Amino acid sequence: MPPNLGLLQKSAGDTVRALESYMEAVKIRKSLMEKHPNVLEYHHLLANTLNNLGDLQRENGDTVMAEASYKKAQDIYEKLVNLDSEAQKYQNGLAASYMGLGILKQNTDDAVEANKYYVNAVGILNDLAKNHPDMPKYKNYLAFTQNNWGNLQSDGNNVVEAQASYSNAVKLFETLVIKHPNCNTKAVWHLAITT
Repeated sequence: MPPNLGLLQKSAGDTVRALESYMEAVKIRKSLMEKHPNVLEYHHLLANTLNNLGDLQRENGDTVMAEASYKKAQDIYEKLVNLDSEAQKYQNGLAASYMGLGILKQNTDDAVEANKYYVNAVGILNDLAKNHPDMPKYKNYLAFTQNNWGNLQSDGNNVVEAQASYSNAVKLFETLVIKHPNCNTKAVWHLAITT
């Protein structure tokens, strides 16, 4: 089962079948990776599927399994980045793992760990957005990460840090709306609620 089927099922609200599809995709992609260890794309596809699986598990409240999925994806992406630090998709995937872990830790009231993961995600996404200004998705991901990080800081009464994170997010969303109006309609909506 391709992971896109899992995404489709998840968006349709069929989380049971989505979970089954993701698990089947993990099994297939893990087998491909093991049979062809030198094909880095198989490693990437497995890690990406694990991130998507972690998102679904987190949203379903299965924090233990979500953390395990994110950590497996993180391990794979860290190895891929070490092998090819120029590969944007590996860096972006690693940032997604950190973001998922940050949200998970924030939801389970582990602010110290959540902050660590947000710092890592923001660092990677800052570099991607700066080095690839023609790719609006990196600014979009960075803006959402900055906003989530601001929420964590606000929850911890770190007002100055939260204002800085929110301000950075708003600036990024404004840039996206002006320079890339078709990039993501969520950016327009999010800009309206963060200002």
